[in-house]
Amino acid sequence: MTLRTGPLHLKDLLPRVSESQVPGSSSSADSFTPRGRRRVQPWDEPSHFERVLLQAFQKQPPPLPTPPRVFFPNEHFLLTLAPSLGRLPPQYQELLKLKIISHR
Repeated sequence: MTLRTGPLHLKDLLPRVSESQVPGSSSSADSFTPRGRRRVQPWDEPSHFERVLLQAFQKQPPPLPTPPRVFFPNEHFLLTLAPSLGRLPPQYQELLKLKIISHR
């Protein structure tokens, strides 16, 4: 048994049958098509259904959505102060940060 590295086709999964094993087959049977029947596609290419089925099996599942971020109550409060802190002059920003850190 050989390992395949390319795409997998349905014809590769089915057993190979020689023409002598098929009852009523002859070399002239390839050119004869009974009236009202569609000619069978050769095994060279997969049918449309087989291609769609193979594509569905080869697709990667979509990634799982990231869960929403959970904020702690104090963290959320401090994040609401950030825009106001950004509007202050740099000296006041540093002074306010120092007061928040050193507060007891």
